Amino acid sequence: MPTPSITATRVDVGSWTLKNPDGCTEHFTYDILKRRYKEREHNCLTYARAKLRCWDRSIDQAVLQRDVVTHQILLPPKASDLYLNPHSLWTALDEETDWDGEPHMMAGMTIWFPDLRSQHWAIRQAAAFAQIELADVHGVGVHLVAHAPGRIAQKADFHIHLLCTARTMTNSGFDAFAQNLLFDGCQSRSKAGWDAWWKANPET
Repeated sequence: MPTPSITATRVDVGSWTLKNPDGCTEHFTYDILKRRYKEREHNCLTYARAKLRCWDRSIDQAVLQRDVVTHQILLPPKASDLYLNPHSLWTALDEETDWDGEPHMMAGMTIWFPDLRSQHWAIRQAAAFAQIELADVHGVGVHLVAHAPGRIAQKADFHIHLLCTARTMTNSGFDAFAQNLLFDGCQSRSKAGWDAWWKANPET
């Protein structure tokens, strides 16, 4: 099945992922995207489109609309500069992940911020955490997407998605699966890491 091209068709990806593999955790949710899940075939590019509310253009040209505040790519040191372009990153991962079976494609953590005073501080700390604790330590690419639901009259809290490639990155592309982000205890470990980071860098 080919990687989907630019389309004006909106897709609801809410049921695409395995949610909270370690159970519910406060202010922190976890999603795992596989190539196939519940007898459906999935891809990273469409999932990223949904988070960016971007259906009519390449996602590197996504405009900040509706509840999207900002987005950026964080890469491990060995990754090619090509993948600073989010469209290139997710398209390449889709193309390099075999359609057979149920291989992991993405680990997506969402950090929720109730009673937040400073959105830019939360974005700054989430980006630093993503770079140092996820990209540098685990060797994965991370797409940060921040949402402020209040902008579109929704009651949900401000939150930040950290969409991580399921595979580590090298200067030639993608390599082994990032085991600690995908399997037993992945959610608990990630939440503990974020909690420690936020405690060490409290909102000012």
